[in-house]
Amino acid sequence: MARKARHTESTVLSFHDNIKEAAKKNLAFRQTVCKGGFSELVVISVPPAGELGQGAHDDTDVIMFIVEGKGEVTFGDRKEIANKHDAILVTAGRLHNLRNIGRHDLKLFAVFSPPSSGASAIVHKAGAEAAEEQLRYAWEQ
Repeated sequence: MARKARHTESTVLSFHDNIKEAAKKNLAFRQTVCKGGFSELVVISVPPAGELGQGAHDDTDVIMFIVEGKGEVTFGDRKEIANKHDAILVTAGRLHNLRNIGRHDLKLFAVFSPPSSGASAIVHKAGAEAAEEQLRYAWEQ
């Protein structure tokens, strides 16, 4: 017997745009694009010689996608180069960092699942404001 399809309402997307272009245009250190119950999409811009900051998300997996630039990913004592088009999976609880080793801003987008709830703001500024926000975020973890 064939199953009868159930009629469901169409889902309205919270974000529907070119995420690569959104990451390239992003000037903030970290900006939440959209956040759902089970994941969060953010764009990140790391200035030359800047970094995300070493840390671990206890209950959150993170998938980072490099859009522009060159970075160095650190997992504990292990270091690897990350280039444009690379994807980096960081499992919950894993100590990691991403440092910009290029001459231009490192542009990426990331999916946090479940959403990271420790950030006190949706947009994190660049430079000194970003460093202060990173410290505040790390303290809240």
